[in-house]
Amino acid sequence: MIGRRSLLAGTAGLAGVAALAGCRTEPSGGPGGGPGGGDPTGEAVAMPTYVAFEGVEPDLPANEDGVSPGFFEFPKDAPSVTDGPPGDGRALNALTQTFGVVAPGPEGNDHWQTINKRVGADITMTITPAGDYEAKFATMVAANQIPDLVQLNQSMLDPSLLAAQFTDLSEFLGGDKVKDYPFLANIGPDSWTAAMLNGRIYGIPIPRNIVGEYKFERRDIFDNLGLPTEMKSFDEFVEVSKQFTDPKNSRWMLGTMKALRTILRSINGEPNSWTLDGGKLVRDFETPEFEQTVADMTELWAKGEGIIHPDGFTPTQPTKDLFTSGRIGITVDGYAGYQGFLTSGATVDGFAMDLWRPWLRDGSAPAPWPSGNGAGTVTGIRKQESDDDVVMILKILNWLAAPFGTEEYNARKYGRIGIESEFDEDGIPQRTEEGSQTLTVPFGYLADAPVALFHPGHVDDTKLEHAFQTEALAEKVLNPTLGLYSATDGKSGTLLETNFYDEVYEIVQGRKEPSALAQAIDTWRSGGGDQMRGEYEDQLS
Repeated sequence: MIGRRSLLAGTAGLAGVAALAGCRTEPSGGPGGGPGGGDPTGEAVAMPTYVAFEGVEPDLPANEDGVSPGFFEFPKDAPSVTDGPPGDGRALNALTQTFGVVAPGPEGNDHWQTINKRVGADITMTITPAGDYEAKFATMVAANQIPDLVQLNQSMLDPSLLAAQFTDLSEFLGGDKVKDYPFLANIGPDSWTAAMLNGRIYGIPIPRNIVGEYKFERRDIFDNLGLPTEMKSFDEFVEVSKQFTDPKNSRWMLGTMKALRTILRSINGEPNSWTLDGGKLVRDFETPEFEQTVADMTELWAKGEGIIHPDGFTPTQPTKDLFTSGRIGITVDGYAGYQGFLTSGATVDGFAMDLWRPWLRDGSAPAPWPSGNGAGTVTGIRKQESDDDVVMILKILNWLAAPFGTEEYNARKYGRIGIESEFDEDGIPQRTEEGSQTLTVPFGYLADAPVALFHPGHVDDTKLEHAFQTEALAEKVLNPTLGLYSATDGKSGTLLETNFYDEVYEIVQGRKEPSALAQAIDTWRSGGGDQMRGEYEDQLS
């Protein structure tokens, strides 16, 4: 059937950003004032109005629930949707990260130079490996050398720091004002939530689909075994998993205990990381539903049912390879993994996928959808000399956010056809050897278009994915802390959560008694959990 997402909320830490917030510099024009200053303590601004881009008509529409537009073919006649460069030739510097090889600089990169001409700005970037990125940012803040544009990870979105150093964009983008920038207005409300702190807009979100993760199924193997891909209760999931699993033929339902935990959090109806109960925040693992999940994991592992790969607790388990080769039937991966599986599965006879949305434990209904974050990162604009400067920068970012199917999008993503990219036999631009280096400039970390569903040669998969998103996101459940900031969570949240789950998995494997769960929760609370709860609740109130 179709798949779904659950998410462990916890932000990567930026040791020192909270401290750096104390090194506030006085904004131009006085506290919270001056051009582009805004008032961080002022009245909450309206969410930027969502206006879907209509210049390129998709085969399957987007909607405000967060469903992505779907395309059956690559738009062959991409229209140009801008009228010349939006910039005035100004120089702009930016700080961005990279997860790969750093692109050649603008002096030796024709693609970089071309985009700079197209947007009318001399954009330079300090491109930093992801592992060093937040430390680099902290150093720049301490030295008062913040660039014009900064890619802000979630743990860098400290409201005090933003109010001191970055432009409050509320008066430029709030409500219908965003319509002055049509490609930014094309970004959905779920993405804008990540850029709104204390009711103010402090950046441009880099859109990601709020669906988050999928539960991929090998439909071809399920069909060959005569098993259903839609399991409508806990008991049916367990029974189908037993029938699917055949260790003698190196076949298991799941590759990791983490995948089972993700499935069970839906089946048992756990909250989406946090939930509000009488105005108080409760973490998912403080609930009876989580206790049931731990009991289920423990029982399924202890019984020796074999539905989980014997190396299921190994962090480096190659689940993508296991799924493609048919050694596991279900895997949990990001939505971006869909195209990757189609590509790797092309060499497997009969390869076919489905997406599954678990049902509640008693089989009464499909489980609500715990949605993710609609933005990868947020682009902050350093305080500028005038409102005109801010407007000019927003026009440039608007150009970079031109949607899928436009000439501007193709120019940013694929460069010059015949040089950085070439059309393959299906009419899809593919990077050339030159493009594999020059096209890695992270313009997409400054501004980007919403995600589009497009799988060349796989129209049925595009339809399947779109139908799944439409069904699941109509019943999405948001994490109530989305758009809030906790310095404790940013500094310690990931480590606390990792340590907590280490204890949980000791219980699951029978190395500790079930009673150890209460102690693990207490350790999380005293180690910072209660502090981050209080920080979030202060903002909610």
